[in-house]
Amino acid sequence: MFGNRLGWIVSGGLLVVFACLLNIVYQSSQPDAPTKIGLAASTYTLDLAVGPETLVPNYMTEPGDAGSLYRQVVAEYADNYQTVYYPYLSSPIDEAGAGKSKKPSKPGVDVGRLKVVGLLTAAAKLKDASIFAPDAQTLLRPEANRQAITDLSHAAGIALRLGSAHQYHQRYAEAKKCYEIAFVAGVQMWRERLLWAEAREGTGLMGSAAMALKSLAEDQHDAAAIEKYSAFLTARDSLYSTKIDVVQKALTKLNNLETGDMIAIAKNGGDRVWKIEATMALGRIRFNSDRPGNQIGSLRALNQLSQSPDPILHIAATAARDMTVEQFRSIRTSLLEER
Repeated sequence: MFGNRLGWIVSGGLLVVFACLLNIVYQSSQPDAPTKIGLAASTYTLDLAVGPETLVPNYMTEPGDAGSLYRQVVAEYADNYQTVYYPYLSSPIDEAGAGKSKKPSKPGVDVGRLKVVGLLTAAAKLKDASIFAPDAQTLLRPEANRQAITDLSHAAGIALRLGSAHQYHQRYAEAKKCYEIAFVAGVQMWRERLLWAEAREGTGLMGSAAMALKSLAEDQHDAAAIEKYSAFLTARDSLYSTKIDVVQKALTKLNNLETGDMIAIAKNGGDRVWKIEATMALGRIRFNSDRPGNQIGSLRALNQLSQSPDPILHIAATAARDMTVEQFRSIRTSLLEER
C-alpha cells in the first residue's frame, strides 16, 4: 500500500514536471502579447473630420480613373527633372510665373514647358484614381524602389510653385487653380494609400496646398474661405496627433518591434494601410526578433494573412512571408535613411 502511494506521488511529480516542460515549450513558441497599441488596433482609423473633397467642390466630378494621368506626371517629372523642373524650382519667385523676365539679363521661365501642370489639371477632373495599385505586385516587394510616390508629390509641388508665382503677381484665379490641382493630387494619394509612404505624401501635399489656399484667401480678405481651410488644417493636425503618430512610430522601429502589436494591427487595424504596413513589419520580425516565439508567431500570422480575400493584403503577406535576408537588409537600410 505504501509502495503504491509512493509510486503515485512520484508519478504525480513527474506529471507536474512534464506539464511544466510542455508549458515552457508552448510559451517559447508563442509571440509576445499585444501592448495597449495592439489592443486598440481597430480604433486607429484615418477618417478626417473635415472631408478634403469639400475644399475642392469643382474637381473630381467627372467619371473616370485618373491613375494613368498621374503615372504620366511621374514619368514626365522624372524624365525632365534636371532640364526643366529643377531649374524652374530654382528660379526667383518674381519670374517663376512671368513667362518672360522683365530683366534683360535674365531669360525668364517658359511655364509652357511645365507639362506636369497640364497633366495634373486633366487628372483633377476625374473622380477616381488607381495610381500605384496596378503595380502593387512590384511596389509591395520589400526591396521595391518607391521613388515614384515621392516624385508624384514633388511634381504636384511644381503646381504649388506656379501658384505662388501667380499669387505674387496678384493673378488670384490662376493661383487658386494651381493650388487646387495640387490639393486634388494629395487627396487621390490619400484615398488610395497603398503604403504609408503614399498616405504621408498625400496628406503632406494636402496640407501644403491648404495652407497656400488659406494664404490666398487672406490676400483676398475672404473670411469664409480662411475659416474653411483653417478647419481642414486643424482636422489634419488632430488626426496626426491622435491616430497616426503612435502607430507610425510603432511600425517603423528598427529593432524590437512589438510582435503582438504587429499581429493585432495586421489583422484588426482600423485602416487598410496600417494592416499592410504591419503585415510587412511581421516579415522583418522573422529576422530581427530576439525570441523564437516571435519569429514563429510572425510566420504563423503571415501564413494566415496570405489567405486574405483582399488582393493587396494577400500580396503584402506573401511578400513578407517569403522575404529573404538580403531583402530584409535593404529594408533596414531604407529605414535608417528615413530616420
